[in-house]
Amino acid sequence: MNIHIGIVDNTKGSFHINQNLLCKDSIFEIIFSTHNVNDCLEFLESNQVIDVLIWTFSLSVSEDMDIIRYIKEHFFHIKIIYITSDSNYLNFSKAMDIGIDGMLLETTEYSYLRTALQQVYEGITYIDYHLHRLYQRYENRTYIVECKLTPREKEVISCVAAGMLNKEIAYCLRIREETVKNHLSNIFRKFHVNDRTEAVIYAVKHHYIEL
Repeated sequence: MNIHIGIVDNTKGSFHINQNLLCKDSIFEIIFSTHNVNDCLEFLESNQVIDVLIWTFSLSVSEDMDIIRYIKEHFFHIKIIYITSDSNYLNFSKAMDIGIDGMLLETTEYSYLRTALQQVYEGITYIDYHLHRLYQRYENRTYIVECKLTPREKEVISCVAAGMLNKEIAYCLRIREETVKNHLSNIFRKFHVNDRTEAVIYAVKHHYIEL
């Protein structure tokens, strides 16, 4: 049985050799290949059979992750391999947090891409061996990821990140200043921090807010 593949690529040729090899490989069938994100979404929404989506498109990491998150949420059966030129831990962790099924560097040889496609198709996460250090760090995180903020606490910490004082936050959210202080105390406790600056840094680092 063939593995049906979709490709979204704007790397200006760096993925071209691997794509040619994919075309010649008897176990893969490329259903579509596009340089345009919107074309990709149209293909997916047309209900064509796609088993694995190879994503080498690069807007910015945040924009890439937003689109990939949308695909994961609306086409949950599709496995996604993210190919990147970046070995930054923060970007790596963002990709892992949204459920990327495989990650490879652009320089990865075809044999590794082939293995990755087979493994993620079978439901096994594949991480490029050059990225194992980042994956180990991700797996061994010591911070608490389950501390959840209430919607109001998220609003408060967003206001703090914008540089607002308690009085200004209270006016903006139409709550009492004492209530703002209570929310901040709860946020400090959940984040295990001691002040506003540490709270903002933690919130940004762990994707509660974006600056």
